[in-house]
Amino acid sequence: MSYAEEISLEHRQAIEDLSSTTKLSMGHVIEKWAHVHGKKNAILYGAESISYSELNEKANQYANFFHQLGFEKGDVVALLMNNHPEYIAILIGLSKIGVIPALIHTRIRGEVLVHDINLCEARAIIAGREMLDALASIQSLLRMRMPATLYIQTYGQNVALPVNMVDLYPLITRSSTENPDPSPPVNNSDVLAYLFTAGHSGPRKAVPIQQKRWLYVGHRSCIDLNVKENSIFYLSLPLYYNSGFNGISTAFAAGATMALRSQFSVHEFWNDIRRYQADYFMAVGEMCRYLLQQPEQAGEQDHSVQYAVTNGLRADLAASFRERFAIPHLVEVYGITEGIGLFINKEEIPGMCGNLILDGQRQGEVVRYDYEQETMLRGENGYLIPCTPGEIGLLVLKITEFNEFHGYINDPEATEASIIHNAFQEGDQYFNTLDLVQLHQGDYISFVDQLGDTYRWKGITVSASQVADVINKFFGGIEDAVVYGVSVPGREGRCGMAAIQLIPGESLKWRAFIEHLNRRMPQHARPVFIRLHPQLDFSQGLKPLLHQLKQEGYDPNKIEDPLYYLDPEENRYLRLTPERYQDIIEGRITL
Repeated sequence: MSYAEEISLEHRQAIEDLSSTTKLSMGHVIEKWAHVHGKKNAILYGAESISYSELNEKANQYANFFHQLGFEKGDVVALLMNNHPEYIAILIGLSKIGVIPALIHTRIRGEVLVHDINLCEARAIIAGREMLDALASIQSLLRMRMPATLYIQTYGQNVALPVNMVDLYPLITRSSTENPDPSPPVNNSDVLAYLFTAGHSGPRKAVPIQQKRWLYVGHRSCIDLNVKENSIFYLSLPLYYNSGFNGISTAFAAGATMALRSQFSVHEFWNDIRRYQADYFMAVGEMCRYLLQQPEQAGEQDHSVQYAVTNGLRADLAASFRERFAIPHLVEVYGITEGIGLFINKEEIPGMCGNLILDGQRQGEVVRYDYEQETMLRGENGYLIPCTPGEIGLLVLKITEFNEFHGYINDPEATEASIIHNAFQEGDQYFNTLDLVQLHQGDYISFVDQLGDTYRWKGITVSASQVADVINKFFGGIEDAVVYGVSVPGREGRCGMAAIQLIPGESLKWRAFIEHLNRRMPQHARPVFIRLHPQLDFSQGLKPLLHQLKQEGYDPNKIEDPLYYLDPEENRYLRLTPERYQDIIEGRITL
């Protein structure tokens, strides 16, 4: 048996153990590696190196600190922090005592940030010092369970804090480094963390991810990506993303080393890769496109990368990226935050993002969809109609033991709306991804588009209704607004566009409007295009209106209404003329 086969066998056994052994968790994994090779680097961060023993001890300090405060299994702590070794230590530490970290996106602001924190009913917040201003601006709007403490991780630096915020750093450094022994013990069916998603419609949603799901993804990815103990896994994706969160599981399932960066830098990416001698990295399609847009330089193929794991990389760019940077293996993956299904294009077939069959088990189906009626088609027998190779349809995923769907936190209506009952036989349940994919020979799939009240821009899924809600709260002449996604040639996903109806006789105060958006939403969520519509017609409902607006797009040669685009350099909306429209279409204006 080869070394690779032996490692694969170990991970397969670990997956089988998830069905028979309940005392398995993120904390258990780290304790194992701390015992097996404690001096081995677990995390590289800038000039820092943290061994598995040091990481385990740091995690224990968080576990013991919160345990002594009376935090128990099932309690929630909101975590608002950029990528940092402390972030990972907090995840591990809280997981050891069954406390659930809610991984809050650091780019959201205003009422969207308030919504996410309040939704998870946290007993405390841990925020990095870099998030101090964002947290202070919404503090009066937060609704938390007691003790409702706001901890700031200052990383040992001298930071002036408001009187109602607590410096966490000195408290943690005095806490015990011994492994905790919680009662009741943590098991693999417990919730590890809450991840956030835009969902199908309405406000953002919190998704509970079980310990065993995190463990399964890690071991499964190690098998398909050939990750080993001596691998160095470079990760600059936010750890609160599904991809970043799964990147942690992959590195730690193998007992490998994670090279971590606070955020992606197009100028430092390859320098980091060479400095850490990374042989793996994860990236979304936007990151790869940014790297391709940089001027070619001597030595850019001088690296040790063996695998690039991508999500949302356009097929037309994948070959160019692989050839230019001499990447031996480029593997496209697909997944949803809800933690159902796992799609890995391990065969590296161009344009594919995975297969409906994983390890002999069918994960789901691609079914026929009526675009006009916005509904799945059912046959005479009442069941969904599977697509044939070459057809585009809706991806639905079977809910099983390792593809469980535990619903959205405090949102039973959205939970039920996502589940398809009696899809192919009486009593079965499937999850509606609202993603259109194309079915190919051999059950391979390629991503086509997203349906529903969301769009994906710059690698991030945005809730259109929440953006519209922010716009409608601008007190400056707006009577109504709707938001939807539109495609831009040469760009992944769809950007936001808002159709705004003004109060008769009023004009839009553009400077105040952009300041309003900047305060209340991250850059990727701001509408790129604005259409001042004379009369938004809701008489037939919202869906027909949105369908019409999407079809009409943003071409000033076809639309008489005033159109504007968000110029990223000037940070203001400019009139979209036919000349500027052509510059956008041909890539001379970068959005």
